Amino acid sequence: MNNTRKHSVFLVLGIFLLGACMRTPITSIPTVINNIAATLGVQATSLGILTTLPLICFGVFAPFVPIISRRLGNELTIAIITVILFIGSYMRIINQPLLFIGTILVGLAITFMNVLLPAIITDNMPAKIGTMTSLYTLSMTFFSVSLEPV
Repeated sequence: MNNTRKHSVFLVLGIFLLGACMRTPITSIPTVINNIAATLGVQATSLGILTTLPLICFGVFAPFVPIISRRLGNELTIAIITVILFIGSYMRIINQPLLFIGTILVGLAITFMNVLLPAIITDNMPAKIGTMTSLYTLSMTFFSVSLEPV
């Protein structure tokens, strides 16, 4: 009897797209920081914290990810956190206070993705851990590269 589980192509696509969402919201900020500052009418130096807030979220919220995912399950937690990522990303375009709050929400969402995506791969594709980890790492790397001319 064959023990390998078959998975939908949507699982692989979802892992790839989650990888794309894990770095772009952070790495895209430095290339447009001057435009953001000009739009808000503030100094670009006052917005430097925007790249630091997600990193602070990584350290603060990572210990809580296993607790929450044990209660909700990995897939439901990822679904909820993807909605939070969307909300946080949208909030960042409204005004300056929401720019910071949205960045914290984005950092929170990426924290959960950083912890849970490897667990989801291990749970659903134990025979393809290396391949799937490489796929989402490739996605993170590819989509974190800035295409803004220097």
